[in-house]
Amino acid sequence: MEDLENEESGGVAADEFPNPRLGDGGTVSVRNSETALGDLIADGMLDKAKEYNEDVVAAFQNSGGIRTSIDEGPITLGEILTVMPFGNTLATMELTGAEIKTALERSVGQVPEENGGFLQVSGLNFTFDSSKDAGNRVQEVKVNQDGSWETLNDGDTYTIATNAFTAKGGDGYDVFAQAYDDGDVTDLGLSDWEVFRDYVAEQGTVTPTTENRIVDENNDDNDSD
Repeated sequence: MEDLENEESGGVAADEFPNPRLGDGGTVSVRNSETALGDLIADGMLDKAKEYNEDVVAAFQNSGGIRTSIDEGPITLGEILTVMPFGNTLATMELTGAEIKTALERSVGQVPEENGGFLQVSGLNFTFDSSKDAGNRVQEVKVNQDGSWETLNDGDTYTIATNAFTAKGGDGYDVFAQAYDDGDVTDLGLSDWEVFRDYVAEQGTVTPTTENRIVDENNDDNDSD
């Protein structure tokens, strides 16, 4: 086990990828804000899902499934398994733009409080206003389609990647549970930690940055790291 934990993935963190929580003394948490580690994990999900379905445009990772930080230096399998210990599998699902907005409302509905269902995203950017009532917070949503950022259309159908736990309605995502019941979810059977391992190995050196993918218009500090 010790040998496995110390085995290097092939990826190297140029600096620490923190996993902040409110109890750490600040106002930023992986469960209420975009984080560099959340971005990296979601990017890996999107990259792998596209290998199986070129129509996938975005990825969602529930923040409750990101358990700890990654230290500076070689990223080991032990670190990856500690960050993502649940053995979830990668899945894709078909959702309308309106359903995606419903999911995003669920994601930011408790901000600034923590919520394990807060979604880290890739291939999608959106703004919201935490001063508004839950369910009416999401402002503008854009999706990256073939390298071009386009406004999400309520009536269009999009293919999204996430983990099977979330796709089945975990963390209260009834809109995802309905898609699962309707047969609009495909489980690719790929372990989340293996997807992340492969992605950081392909990237080589990864640097912790955020890209303003999730912006609270009620927050004065919206600069990326």
